[in-house]
Amino acid sequence: MAKLRSVVEGGLHWLRLLAARPLTKSYRDAWITRYALSLPAAAVLKALDAASARYLRSMAGRVPDARRLDAAFFTMNGVISIVFFACVFAERLLAWRSSV
Repeated sequence: MAKLRSVVEGGLHWLRLLAARPLTKSYRDAWITRYALSLPAAAVLKALDAASARYLRSMAGRVPDARRLDAAFFTMNGVISIVFFACVFAERLLAWRSSV
């Protein structure tokens, strides 16, 4: 369960980062829709204790899956992808705009 909890916590952390840097509109729902956490296979859920399974069921579809975010941000050889670069660039541009 520790790995699955990390997947949820990573997604929640991404949402907190988005909230900390408000843009002209909220992209929270778009990120959740695009990278939503899916329930694991029934066999995996069955192997978990009741509280862990309930936690995953409650978070599925409500947070981004950190594994999917990682795959979007980094290529297989560890190079930062254009998606991640665009996010960093946008953050720096907004910081610059607020300083002038």
